[in-house]
Amino acid sequence: MTELSVLIPALLGPLAELKDVQQPLPSCKILSHWLSRGQQLDGLPRGYLPMLTHLLALDSNLFAAKISAKADDIATDGYTLRADPVHFKAEMDHAVLLDQHRLGIYPEEAEKLVSAFNRHFAEDGLQLTYTDTRRWYLRFPAALDIQTTPLSQAIGRNVHNFLPQGNDARHWRKILNEAQMLFHGHDVNQRRESAGQLTINSLWLWGEGEPIKAASPPVFDWIMGDEVLACGLARYQRINMLPMQNDFSACQGRGLLVIDSLSAAASYGDVEAWMDEVKKLCEHWLKPLQQGLKEGQISSIKLYTDNGRGFEIHRRHRWKFWHRGDWRDLVEK
Repeated sequence: MTELSVLIPALLGPLAELKDVQQPLPSCKILSHWLSRGQQLDGLPRGYLPMLTHLLALDSNLFAAKISAKADDIATDGYTLRADPVHFKAEMDHAVLLDQHRLGIYPEEAEKLVSAFNRHFAEDGLQLTYTDTRRWYLRFPAALDIQTTPLSQAIGRNVHNFLPQGNDARHWRKILNEAQMLFHGHDVNQRRESAGQLTINSLWLWGEGEPIKAASPPVFDWIMGDEVLACGLARYQRINMLPMQNDFSACQGRGLLVIDSLSAAASYGDVEAWMDEVKKLCEHWLKPLQQGLKEGQISSIKLYTDNGRGFEIHRRHRWKFWHRGDWRDLVEK
């Protein structure tokens, strides 16, 4: 029998663009029953990584770049931060950040830009590397005294408000400006621009934090998901990582399921795409979970979002028919 925790970022927003949408949000009977009949869990943090580390009984301000690098098999000797490829879209008086979900980078494009960067900054001791075209890493000869903003929090926003701060911020901005000029004239971006594609015209530095100390013993027996931070923390804690599947009949013990299908649409304020993903979530994941709960394969489900909300659902809660509610009433706008 399985005790299952389910973490679904962006399930309940925030999604400010909903205020301007006339069409109703998709109904989901299972989700409405769970959130109205389950026991609410208090004292939970806001934000995906803080919630994930809370569930794993770890410090909240962890070195996100090293966690991610662990999942991507990137060496982190020296000082390493994420340096993700992005596009700065020029607006009237500022630039807006667009990430890999809008870029669709091919491996050969990533290889050429990374190689050009490393040749240009070789004397500075900087090395850019990657195994996944969506996630790049920058190795420095020494630690940087900067405070950065996670990429997910800057998507679709005014870049100027989220640039690195701290004693070494000016040094990084100089490197960033050089990299932007280097990428601007590169053949990769010339071809992308000619083809009507967004160019890869900058890097987003982020992911500093505290050293990772594994909880002993681990809170979970297994983790299921493909989100990179969840995968990296599973490796650090030597927790069995299971492939994504909606059949839990063979699962035993305490498990954590991370479903990250809503985050991209929510980050961009794409309400239509977000609603489509909610429908898929209800059909592909919540129905099998409800069935597992009904048949006793799953003893309980603890459902968490990244906006500080949590709900514990047991099989007996389905009889609380007098508790009625609609999950849509809890979505933050």
